[in-house]
Amino acid sequence: MNLRKLKLAACVLPLLAPLAMPVHAAGQLSAAEAKAIAVDAFVYGYSLITTDVTRIQMSNVPKAEGLTAPLGQFINVPRYPPADYRGVSAPNADTLYSLAWVDLTEPQVFSHPAMDKRFYLFEMTNLWMIDFNTPGLRTAGDGAANYLLTSPGWKGTVPPGMKHIESATRYMVILGRTYADGTDADYKTVNDLQAQYKVVRSRPGARTTPTRRRRSSRPPTT
Repeated sequence: MNLRKLKLAACVLPLLAPLAMPVHAAGQLSAAEAKAIAVDAFVYGYSLITTDVTRIQMSNVPKAEGLTAPLGQFINVPRYPPADYRGVSAPNADTLYSLAWVDLTEPQVFSHPAMDKRFYLFEMTNLWMIDFNTPGLRTAGDGAANYLLTSPGWKGTVPPGMKHIESATRYMVILGRTYADGTDADYKTVNDLQAQYKVVRSRPGARTTPTRRRRSSRPPTT
């Protein structure tokens, strides 16, 4: 086992304890059962850990710069990538990206302005890399909108004029795409829209009250 796998195992193995101890205490845990639990826990936790590493690398910075920004701030790409760009295998060639990592310890409000019939979408993804909601021109129209983003099991009142979207994990990422035709004039128009994409706390000090859920060794269904 290489060093990378050892480090990952050190993160995942604590997930096994509450699953294995009750059975082990009764003397009923076989080697095959222990292996099955370990495999389930690895599958369950692998994406959570690797995606969170990406979050930390992209958001553990003091200010927005390049392709990094603090939690709750958008990274806005102002132009199409050059032909020799290799950061993504197949970047879009007709939209500009806007990305924000969000911490849902407290409810957050994501807002965008009226889009004037311009194509856009805001793909929302949790730490399992499951796309759980994607507001966009086709599904939500081109008007300005406000979305209340919350952690699992949040209980509270959704303010008027907001749509409630719940994430299955405390952290999530918004990956926005806004159409641009590649001209300087249109880039400026889209950049002005991007500057208005915001994530703010719904109310200062308004903390979530997540519902406790039973631990499971099974990966989530997609």
